[in-house]
Amino acid sequence: MEHMASFVRRATLVVPFPSGGSTAHTAGVLADALEREYSTRVALDYQVGDYGLKALRTLAHAADEHVLMVGNIITASMTPVIRRDRLDFDFNSAVIPVTKLGEFPSILMTNRSAQVSDVAGLLQSCAHRDGVLRYGSDFLGTFVDVDAIELGRRSALRVAFHEAGSANGVLAALVAGRIDMALLNVATATANRDQYKPLAVSGPRRLAGFPGLPTLAEAGYDGIGVMQWQGLFASSRLRPELLAQLHHSVVRLMNAPAAREALQAVDAAAVTSASPLMFGAEIDAEMARWESMKVQILAVPRV
Repeated sequence: MEHMASFVRRATLVVPFPSGGSTAHTAGVLADALEREYSTRVALDYQVGDYGLKALRTLAHAADEHVLMVGNIITASMTPVIRRDRLDFDFNSAVIPVTKLGEFPSILMTNRSAQVSDVAGLLQSCAHRDGVLRYGSDFLGTFVDVDAIELGRRSALRVAFHEAGSANGVLAALVAGRIDMALLNVATATANRDQYKPLAVSGPRRLAGFPGLPTLAEAGYDGIGVMQWQGLFASSRLRPELLAQLHHSVVRLMNAPAAREALQAVDAAAVTSASPLMFGAEIDAEMARWESMKVQILAVPRV
């Protein structure tokens, strides 16, 4: 596949979030796999900020077809809906989904000193205090808002949001007692496990790195826990024949033992799409859900 080898040698992977998180981890896994396969270096370009729009603009306005983006559910599914008024391009025509790359569950956590041992206890403590569940996230407009809103609804609690700007900011707010709850992806949670008390995992299964930690469904909150995914995206300048080659190559590499093991090491999983069209259809379905919740998400009061 000479065309693909030439393409990879010139490619850049844009990353919307800083190192240490799930998206950067996935980008590193993909870059390593491409480098081994094609004997070249793959540049990672961290374009962090503005709700992920900085990275999206870099991709959408790229001068040629060699700029790719490792995005996630926030940048490629939620932000184009929640922050539509800030887009200066047409997302659907400028950004091409290639394939899903991986899925990362989240750890629901609270302050280490909290006198609770499970999710129900945490929510009951909020009810007894003032009836408000305070949670933190990078910014308003992520899957964390969706899960917090639903936890509040099922527990008859109001929810309030603390904008922390980053995962480190969320952890700092949790340690300082400014928030009651955080939901951080398992890669970040694993790297900072001494800073919080874990209560549940958002995914469908228990995790090897957190033995004994129940899923949210097992804790009595079935249906809560949006799975964070990462995916590969191209600009509309990518030629159709290269899109097909890129999809085929990346799917093969992400399902190879090296990539699968690199994700399993942080309790994540390699998950790929049967075709770019199918990946795009998944994103469209998610966008419809976020559209229905947009007003509710943006109305969450701040702490």
